[in-house]
Amino acid sequence: MKYILDGQKFTDKEAAYNHIKEVFDFPDYFGDNLDALWDELSFKEGLFIKVKNSREIVKNLGDYGIKLLDIFGDLDKVERNLIVIEW
Repeated sequence: MKYILDGQKFTDKEAAYNHIKEVFDFPDYFGDNLDALWDELSFKEGLFIKVKNSREIVKNLGDYGIKLLDIFGDLDKVERNLIVIEW
């Protein structure tokens, strides 16, 4: 499955998770935190995720933005996933 996240929509944590939930069509019970994000995505294979405008994520969310991008970087190590992070 192909997903595109736009870092410009990550203006704060709430906006970031709203965008993530919309792009991935997560269920209503999804918890807005890094553990929940990992839990939802780590068991899936064959993901193609493009994160564009990643600088905006770090600019707006600071260290939390780096941790969020680390989740996607770690997903790239899961077999048959391709994660592209564009700065």
